[in-house]
Amino acid sequence: MLAPAGALKPAIIIDRIMRYRLLAGYEMEMFAYGTPGVLCETCEQYQIPVTMLSSSKILPDLEAEEDLFGACNVLVSIGWSWRVPPEVIRHFDAALNCHGSILPDYKGVSAYMHAYANCEEYYGASVHYMTEAFDEGRVLIQGGLRATGHEDPAEMHMRTAELCAYLLPEALRRAEQGDEGYRPEGRDRYFLRQSPEEFEHYRQMNLERIRQGLEPVLTPHKTP
Repeated sequence: MLAPAGALKPAIIIDRIMRYRLLAGYEMEMFAYGTPGVLCETCEQYQIPVTMLSSSKILPDLEAEEDLFGACNVLVSIGWSWRVPPEVIRHFDAALNCHGSILPDYKGVSAYMHAYANCEEYYGASVHYMTEAFDEGRVLIQGGLRATGHEDPAEMHMRTAELCAYLLPEALRRAEQGDEGYRPEGRDRYFLRQSPEEFEHYRQMNLERIRQGLEPVLTPHKTP
C-alpha cells in the first residue's frame, strides 16, 4: 500500500481493514512518504511493516523499484496524491487507487470537501485501476453514502475512508480474477484545490441558496 505518512484517510482504512479482518489472508506492507504521523502509528499498532520513501517520485528507476517493492504483486494507493510513474504501475500485476468520490464525478483531491461545500445529497468512494492520469482508470467497484445534512467535514472524511476499506476486498478479488473494470456513466468533472476557508464559504453560501430555493454554486472545477 502507498500513502502519505501522516495522513488520516489511510490510517482509518488500515484500522478498519485490520480491526474487522477485511483482508485476512493477505500480507500487507506500507510504503509511505512525508513526516511520520497517524498512519505510521496505526501500522505499528497492527505490526504492518512500513518503508519510508525518500521521494514522492517513488524511484522511477526500474531496478531500484524491484529492490524496493520486492515480492509485492498488487499496489493499492490509499490517499497518495502524487503522480505514480507508469514504470511503477507496470511493475505490479494490478495497481489500484481508493478515491473518495463516486466517479466519474468529483475527480481531484479532497473530493469529500467539495461535496460538503456543494451540499451534495450523495457522496461516496470508488476503487479503480491506476493510470498515468489522475482518477481516470476503469472502476472496479464503488459505493454511495447519503448525506445526513448535519455532517461536518471530519465525519464525511471518516465515512468515505471507511467505505474505501469495505470496498477494497471485493475490488482486489475482481482484479485477481482479471476483471478489467468499467467506465461509469455520469457527470465527469475535476474539482480544483481550495482552502478550508474557501470550502466553508461555499458551504454557507449554498446552504442559504438552498433555503431560498436556488441551485448551489459549485466550487471551482473543470470538465474534459
